[in-house]
Amino acid sequence: MLHIGVDFSITSPCICFWNSSKTHSFENSEFFFLGSSKKTNFPENISFAESSFSKNNMIRFSENAELLLAEIKKRLDKRTRYVIILEGYSMGAKGRLFDIGEATGIFKYFLSQNSISPQIVAPSSIKKHATGKGNANKFQMLDKFLEINTSLRNSTWVTDLITEKRLQAPLPDIVDAFFIANSYTVSYD
Repeated sequence: MLHIGVDFSITSPCICFWNSSKTHSFENSEFFFLGSSKKTNFPENISFAESSFSKNNMIRFSENAELLLAEIKKRLDKRTRYVIILEGYSMGAKGRLFDIGEATGIFKYFLSQNSISPQIVAPSSIKKHATGKGNANKFQMLDKFLEINTSLRNSTWVTDLITEKRLQAPLPDIVDAFFIANSYTVSYD
């Protein structure tokens, strides 16, 4: 079954595509993210598109939803068994909450217009499955990701996106999408 894990955000949404007949690993996954610029050279299984630059939220959110949906549809046909897993809202979120809700709603609308119904998984469930802690931070999630994918520990693209105090996009989005794609097996398979 094709697992499609979506780490949705306004600034750097990321999708992980993983065929569950293979071991859940970075090498067996494909990633697609939207962003404002390419910050490093990524391996072949990570692709990228420029995020919409419209100042109008409705236009920007719709254009980004179209880009994400197009990437999903590229991998689907009538014979493909798949599940789309979308991370639910974080109850501790701060900042542009209404924008996040509107953008996510538009993305869900685009999915529904294409007869795609995502499974919603709580962020705490994803974190608990990944690290054993439902309140894991971004660095703890990255540590678990690198523990599973040891070949990435010294990869330039990974180290380029880590600073002492924060992880730069799209690294935390790739990590989250990776674990979101696997969260369905825990809850539903």
